[in-house]
Amino acid sequence: MELESRILEIPRKKPLRTARGVSEISKNLYITIRHDGIEGYGEMAEIGYRHPQSAVKSLEEIQLLSEKLEDFTPHKYLEMEDLAREHGIGTATQAALLNACLDWVGKKARMPLWQLFGGERETRATSITIGLDSPEFVRERTKEILMSYDSPYIKLKLGGEDGIEADKERFLAVQRGISEVAGYKEIKIRVDANGGWNISDAIVMCEWLAHRGCEYIEQPLSYECDKEMPLLYVQRKLPIFLDESVWNSKEVAKVSKYCDGVNIKLMKCGGIIEGMRMIHVARALGLRVMLGCFGESSLSIAAAASIARGAEYIDLDSHLNMNPDPVHGLEMSQGRLILSMNPGLGVSFR
Repeated sequence: MELESRILEIPRKKPLRTARGVSEISKNLYITIRHDGIEGYGEMAEIGYRHPQSAVKSLEEIQLLSEKLEDFTPHKYLEMEDLAREHGIGTATQAALLNACLDWVGKKARMPLWQLFGGERETRATSITIGLDSPEFVRERTKEILMSYDSPYIKLKLGGEDGIEADKERFLAVQRGISEVAGYKEIKIRVDANGGWNISDAIVMCEWLAHRGCEYIEQPLSYECDKEMPLLYVQRKLPIFLDESVWNSKEVAKVSKYCDGVNIKLMKCGGIIEGMRMIHVARALGLRVMLGCFGESSLSIAAAASIARGAEYIDLDSHLNMNPDPVHGLEMSQGRLILSMNPGLGVSFR
């Protein structure tokens, strides 16, 4: 099995601002595996919090693994997962490697990966994200999104340093933008605070948002404040999803007593296989499931979408903000991601 990797820096169409900072580019690692005349593709996107992971470090990790994987075949992806974990390889690097193997397996079987997993070609409609910005920008961005993408869901980033009164103005700005464009069509707003509130502000905002039709709140408190989550959970007025607080299937059980759902991201957990484990654990514990993303192109978005049948909520939109997306083969209609009928992930480089 041959292994090749490269790093691409991909500009964003719009800078993405969150409670953790602003991002203008995505620096991603792309992996190609070759075996029996078939290529499989995988992608790593950088992570900047809790367990930070860079593309440069990922490249070093792949080079470390490449010698150990010479005698492997892509079928042995579970053994590769064990090997990567034994050597402390970052989860985003694991995702790139294992997803490339599964892309190869799908191509070898001549089946789309979503079909191989018993899934569906179309996902539920994905939310489209608006970053943490001024009310004026948020209002105009809302209108731009509604005119560009036919999705009924907007996710708004809140948790700004300027406080919850400014966050309220941002939310109201989205509603104004919707009223100016959407007309009769119902658009639902979802909120992600990225851990930017303290407990008292989170209590106030959860109630305030609930009275204004917000669908759910994601990561209201920092993952460093998980001990305070039970206090917020018992008096919540709308569903709470956790993202930064939960990285893998083991942690799903840990947070299950103080949230309504978890946001599963392939870069956090280590790829499609662990993502499916997380879905099964979450369902067994009565939690709802969201599939999310970092700064991935259509390659990793297609990987996440291939297991989307197990998720009630889809937040897979990072590829829409790439300028340009280096990968093609993933389509979108009425906010729904439409996977290819081609084998494997069904995508290729431009």
